[in-house]
Amino acid sequence: GSRTIRNAIEDIIDESDIKGVVVRIYSPGGSATASEVMWQGLRRLAEVKPVWVSVGGMAASGGYYTAVGGDKMYVNPSSIVGSIGVVGGKLTMDEAYDHLKLRIHTRSRGPKSDMFASDEAWTESELADVRSKMTETYELFTSRVQQGREGIDLSKTAEGRLFTGTQAIALNMADAIGGLDDAVLDLATSMDMSRFEVVHYPAPKGLEEMFSDMFMGLSAPMTSSAMAGPFPMLAAAREIIGPHRWDAVAASLEAAMQLRTSPVQLVMPRVILFR
Repeated sequence: GSRTIRNAIEDIIDESDIKGVVVRIYSPGGSATASEVMWQGLRRLAEVKPVWVSVGGMAASGGYYTAVGGDKMYVNPSSIVGSIGVVGGKLTMDEAYDHLKLRIHTRSRGPKSDMFASDEAWTESELADVRSKMTETYELFTSRVQQGREGIDLSKTAEGRLFTGTQAIALNMADAIGGLDDAVLDLATSMDMSRFEVVHYPAPKGLEEMFSDMFMGLSAPMTSSAMAGPFPMLAAAREIIGPHRWDAVAASLEAAMQLRTSPVQLVMPRVILFR
C-alpha cells in the first residue's frame, strides 16, 4: 500500500549507493488519497535520483496517477493504461436487508455522521458534497497528469478512457514499449553504468515473516473495529463466489468495500453481475 511505498522511498532517498530507480506498477487503482501520497513520494524521490516507471499488465486510474510521478514510463503493447477519471458512491444494501429480514437501527450524532450507513441512500445535500469532492479530485488528477506528461491532450485521453500500451505511446501517455528488464537496462545506459546491481524494495519477505503473515488472522484478537470492517464481508463473499472465481472479482469487491469509508475512488470501470 501507500505506506509501504512511502517507507521504501524514504529508505532509497537515504541510500547513497542507489543511483536510479525503476518502479514496477500493476494496479487498477484504488484510494484517491493513497494515489496522491505515492505520486508525491515519487516526485520527491525524482528530485535526487532518476525515477523510471515500468507498467506491467495495468496502470489504470490510481495506478496511472502514480505512474505519471516518474520521469519516464515504459509499457507493454497490451498493457491497460489510462482511466483518468473518478468514481464516487457507496454501498446501499437496504433491499438486501429486507430480503434477509434484517432491520437496521442507526444511532448518530451530527448532521452527516451517518452518511456512510448502508441502509439508506444519500440525501441531496450529501450527494452534492460527494460530487464536489469528486470534481476536486478529478481536477487534481488531471493536473498531476499534465505535470507528468507535458503536452498531453486531455480531451483525447481523460474522462475514464482506457487504452492499450501501443495506443498510449501514440497519445503521449507513455514513452516507450518495453518490459521491466528493458527499463532497467535503458536507465543504466542513460547513466553510463556498464556494471550495476539490482536491489529490490521493499525487500522480499523472509520465511519467518511469510508464516507470520499467514497465521496473523488466526492469532490476532478480533477487536470490535475489525468486526466492523470489510473483512468479514469479503470472507463471506469469497465463500459464496468460490476460490476459483475469486481472483477475477477480488479487486472489484475490495474497491467496493473501500466505499464504506471513502466515497471517492480512483479505480478503472468494472461491472459485477450476480445471477
